[in-house]
Amino acid sequence: MSGAESTLRRRARAASAPNSLFLLAAGAVLLVLSQHGNPGIGLAGWLFAIPLLRYARQVSVWTGALALAAIHAVAAVAWVLSIQLPTDDVPWAAIVGCVLLNLILVLPFVADRLIAVRLRAQHPVPASLVFPSARVAAELVVLTVSPFGSVFGSLAASQHDNLTLLQLASVTGAYGISFLMAWFGSAVCELWQRPGSLRPAGIVAAVTAVVLAAGAVVLALPPGGDTVRVAGITPPRAQESVSERVPAWEDAARDPAAVRRVMTPVTEGLLESSRREAAAGARIVLWSEAATLVHETDLPELIRAAAAIADEHDAYLLMTAGVFTEEPPYGRNIVAMVGPDGRHRVTYDKVHPVAGLEDIRPGTLAPPVLATEYGRVAAMICYDLDFADTAGVDADVVLLPAADWEGFDRLHTQKAAMRAVEYGYAVVRQDSHGTAATFDAHGRTLATADYFRTDQQVMSAEVPTAGARTVYATIGDAFAYGCVLVLIGLLAVSVVLRRRG
Repeated sequence: MSGAESTLRRRARAASAPNSLFLLAAGAVLLVLSQHGNPGIGLAGWLFAIPLLRYARQVSVWTGALALAAIHAVAAVAWVLSIQLPTDDVPWAAIVGCVLLNLILVLPFVADRLIAVRLRAQHPVPASLVFPSARVAAELVVLTVSPFGSVFGSLAASQHDNLTLLQLASVTGAYGISFLMAWFGSAVCELWQRPGSLRPAGIVAAVTAVVLAAGAVVLALPPGGDTVRVAGITPPRAQESVSERVPAWEDAARDPAAVRRVMTPVTEGLLESSRREAAAGARIVLWSEAATLVHETDLPELIRAAAAIADEHDAYLLMTAGVFTEEPPYGRNIVAMVGPDGRHRVTYDKVHPVAGLEDIRPGTLAPPVLATEYGRVAAMICYDLDFADTAGVDADVVLLPAADWEGFDRLHTQKAAMRAVEYGYAVVRQDSHGTAATFDAHGRTLATADYFRTDQQVMSAEVPTAGARTVYATIGDAFAYGCVLVLIGLLAVSVVLRRRG
């Protein structure tokens, strides 16, 4: 290379540096906004990949990978801080965990840089599939290894309020939505780089139009079918300070009388509210997560009191409790359902405690599904809906007692709509310290109640008793694994083309 040529190249790189920094900065802002945090903008999920792909394609592989890793790490920290975890200490475990998970999501950009470059000139449409296929493959890894379930890492979560698009999840799961969004970014970036390359963008536009049209048709169909009135109850905010007087878990486990003395007014209030809602016509009543605290020796008496109300008013009652036990770790988080005949049907322990926030004995049994005159009714607890092994129940209605905190309450409830569409069941999420909501099998909101804006949060809704059969409930993550195979195939083609070149 001559000195003149070297000088020209150095000048070209210098001229492009400000543009590269601008692309990186714009992509970083959009990335933060696309993570379904506070704040979050759904449109950002469609746009964030465009400047980042353009940046990665015009710098070296290592430069791009390191820069993208840095902004993904920053984005993860921003997300953790935005949800305001209820801890006085810096949540280092959550920060480190989310940073590591977000670094996995850098790999799709590396795949685009290494694989698509060999395909783009001769095969622009297959080249445009590299990034979305790799994105889905990366999300599959993230959601498989993550201790946070589906709470963090899914691009599709940013589209929680786009009901027409959400219907795609009934076929492909949330992965299909992430794929479509990433494919849009890849195709638009290609069009930006090569204005004559219209086919990828045109195909993405056509596929998106078909998906949205199909979703609109599904939502336009009349719901039909029977409904059941379901009422959710959360203890009054004024009673929140009562539970704070209960001794520490280990001490309370050794002193049933102290627990009984403090919590009896709360328990009696919940039972009275349940009686009122059942008398008003609710055929199913549920409490928010750990609505009362009880020593294990007093749990049978609590169940008997709930059963008497269910029997009196011909209703199902799902009561919840934090249970003090005499063996470490001294606590359980349970639901117990009683039927209209006054019979105790089932007790279920929360399978997925929140890592770092709940020191309880996790359950080992799958969420129960009861055949009732109101359809197949399942019960699980809060975080259980964020994990496929517990969320994938064959049910018409899922009763979900929950408890969150201000800053994450709205976000966590919004994610439940995706699960409803994926598996075709209605979700009744009664949320203490959060936003309670009822979704039908298509993700439509039937009722909401805000813990922070009412003295006592009571939510009532007419809930369909028949769910919707979904493809995803049958085939599971087949679409995601298909994307892995597509990515492997594209890698193989790029290797062949490289050897020929």
